[in-house]
Amino acid sequence: MSLPQWGTQDRWYVDDFNGALDSVDESLTKRDISISRFDIKGNGTDETTKILSALSESRAKKRRLIFESEKTYKIKKKITLYVGASFVDLNNATLDFSECTDDVAIEIIPHATDKNNNIYSVLQNGKIIGPVFDESNNLDGLFIGRPSQMTSGNVANSVVRNIDVIGFRDSIILGEQSYLNTFDNCRIGKSWRRGINCQMFVNAGEMVRFFGGVIYDVRNSQNTGVSLYTEGETNADFAFFGTSFDYCDMVIHHKSGHVSFFGCHLENDNVNPMIVNEYVPGSPLSISMHGGSMGWGNMLELWNPNLPFREPTEGRDCLITSVGGHLTVLLSGVDIKLYGKPNTRIFKVLDNDIPFVTIESCRLTLQNGQKCGEVSDHTSLIYNGGFELDTAGWTVNNSSGWAIAVDSSNAKSGSKSIKFSSSSGALAASVVQALPVSCARPGKELVVTGWLKFNSPTGYIVPIVRFYGHEDALIKQQALEIDKNKLSGTSNVWTRIGQSTVIPPGTNKITLQVYCNSLTGEAWADDIKAWVI
Repeated sequence: MSLPQWGTQDRWYVDDFNGALDSVDESLTKRDISISRFDIKGNGTDETTKILSALSESRAKKRRLIFESEKTYKIKKKITLYVGASFVDLNNATLDFSECTDDVAIEIIPHATDKNNNIYSVLQNGKIIGPVFDESNNLDGLFIGRPSQMTSGNVANSVVRNIDVIGFRDSIILGEQSYLNTFDNCRIGKSWRRGINCQMFVNAGEMVRFFGGVIYDVRNSQNTGVSLYTEGETNADFAFFGTSFDYCDMVIHHKSGHVSFFGCHLENDNVNPMIVNEYVPGSPLSISMHGGSMGWGNMLELWNPNLPFREPTEGRDCLITSVGGHLTVLLSGVDIKLYGKPNTRIFKVLDNDIPFVTIESCRLTLQNGQKCGEVSDHTSLIYNGGFELDTAGWTVNNSSGWAIAVDSSNAKSGSKSIKFSSSSGALAASVVQALPVSCARPGKELVVTGWLKFNSPTGYIVPIVRFYGHEDALIKQQALEIDKNKLSGTSNVWTRIGQSTVIPPGTNKITLQVYCNSLTGEAWADDIKAWVI
């Protein structure tokens, strides 16, 4: 088998360097250089000069430099790898940069004598460690791109495989003139500012790919650590396949470009939203999640229950936020694990700019009897669910002995609610709204939430969902479960309700009714919302 020379325009890439290269023994042994040839011991002492010399020789001879397994190499200066000319296999060894400060541990940059080549530069199989959670140390882990002192060249088609980048300010920085780069089964963690910092402004950002791996424990004392940060106007494309994001202060602070998750896992226990979208004028902004899961977990409680910024018992405010509009969000087939966090909504708009949001075929994972969180304020299917427009959109069914009216002095939010009152214990009064016809999608999940208040020694108030089929034949009727210990008698406090149910086969019409019965007092309803996902 004839292998092309490194540094030429012939491209050489195989799926599995370990297996594929081992199968061409004769060529492989001629191309390898062992780190031990340079009298490098890997015993934890400073061997920076010798390691730099070994890298230089392997690059000059266009050979792969292999470290010794399980050893730790102390390094006190930046290492430079040149795209198309450097191939380093750490062989399960550790490069220890913990005594360095500022700058970056390793940079992958264009080759000085061939600034426009696109040959694969590879770093694989080992650990790169920094000072670990030292917020006074600005050392970054891995930089990929063209540094400011170079005027030409790019870094494209480089591969970083099976590498741990642990304990830096930013684990990975993606700079200018970098694109089509791949990260395969990398473990990025214990950064105190950013796991991945996207600074790809010029001729950069085309399809950055992550396969598997994990980004974890990106945290700091100010609760601002983030797994992925995309700076405004970078316009990069990120695709994550089967990657986990675990216990970072935030998963994404997204200002520009497009991020797609395929079968990924997002988990933390924090007051922050998981995903923060912040539109910067002139920058397209989108995020999509296909399959996988997102939500709360209790690992921090197991590790250290006294850590600050933990998610409250009833849940954080929301999982995803948007400010500035110009955003497209798609969640499709995602398992959203609320786990008894009824106050947590999925999506929240923080200003008046309305994004495009689609949440479909998602599963809200609850435990028995738990309430369901809101999906999104601005996508509710109920018109005037807060009764700020009086009873517009609602049909009032007011029988003898009842008074139903908008109450301007008693509201959960806004300035109004709907009030039911009766002194006789009369039967059956309600307000009803038919959901849009497009909501009748059998097999999808209908989510209903709202707030109720009760001040009566008898009777009850309950939302009821009805599903109708051909010629308005009733298929199913379901009353939303209510914690009657909180909503009974003269408690007179706002109580949140929330439940999801699957739309039955044959449904072509859905109504939502707020229903009162047998009151000898008063009851209120406010902020009634519904979604089909």
